[in-house]
Amino acid sequence: RDRIAAAEMEYPHGHSHHHNRREEEEEEEERREHSRHHYPQRDSIPQSFPYPPPGTQFPEPPQHRAHQGPAQVIHHEAYPSYNTPEYGPPPPNPYPRPGYEPSGGSFPRPGYEPSGSSIPRPGRKQPDLPRGHVVRVSCKADPDFSLADRNGSPVLVHANANDEFQHWIKDETYSVKVKDERSYPSFSLVNKATGQALKHGLGESQPVLLTEFRSGTFDESILWTTSEDMGHGYRTLRQVNNIRLNVDAFHGDKKSGGIKDGTPIVLWEWKKGDNQLWKIVPYYEYFLKKTYWQSKLLEKFSEVSQLWNNSPPVKYP
Repeated sequence: RDRIAAAEMEYPHGHSHHHNRREEEEEEEERREHSRHHYPQRDSIPQSFPYPPPGTQFPEPPQHRAHQGPAQVIHHEAYPSYNTPEYGPPPPNPYPRPGYEPSGGSFPRPGYEPSGSSIPRPGRKQPDLPRGHVVRVSCKADPDFSLADRNGSPVLVHANANDEFQHWIKDETYSVKVKDERSYPSFSLVNKATGQALKHGLGESQPVLLTEFRSGTFDESILWTTSEDMGHGYRTLRQVNNIRLNVDAFHGDKKSGGIKDGTPIVLWEWKKGDNQLWKIVPYYEYFLKKTYWQSKLLEKFSEVSQLWNNSPPVKYP
């Protein structure tokens, strides 16, 4: 009894022990519930929250690459990191593709030939050229232009000493045997770049033509003569068989607008115009890199040389 009485005094109403245990259980449950609210599990973390928290040290992630699928979804593929061997740049391609022009211009594009280029086109045979002096043909109406072969036609273009289409070979093979009615020797003019010879037109006001030069073949239609000096080394240039038809820079006189790039040359009767007076001056190796005054001195020397050695006696009627 004493024991029972003591127990009842320690736990009044007979439920104090059970009540305390129940309270302890409730407190433990509250602690667990509080822990779940303040420390959520990893699986329950929203994607918008950063994980792991800032400052946490983790090893560097593996290398990866991304590729995009047809539905605009980016897929990542991870690869283990490893040391990639270093390679030098690939060797240059010795066979450039058509239409490609590497720096330096050593391979011209198909169908294109720059002005003054002496590189033959593929499949084009070397022109048949005569022996003789390489000369420049200019007009008194504008000495800054030279006679050239452009697309198979003789025209006047801006002077360029490095342009071989402006270089003409003066062939004097028949100069002794064939002369005009005033005993001036004949010659032909053959373009150095194309091998085309200056040919007579079909008549007055008709354009001067070009034809293929054939060495060893006599062709009167490519023979020309010049008149006596008409001043400052300029002369008329006319057909060997009809000296009344002179080479004329078409509409090259000042009244008609003057010479322009691409002015054609035609045959015309003598009109005493500057566009009918021509100068044929030899090119020399050092003449290509001349200064303006050096060229004038060289042209004067050439004129004196021609008068001293090659001028035939003038026959008066």
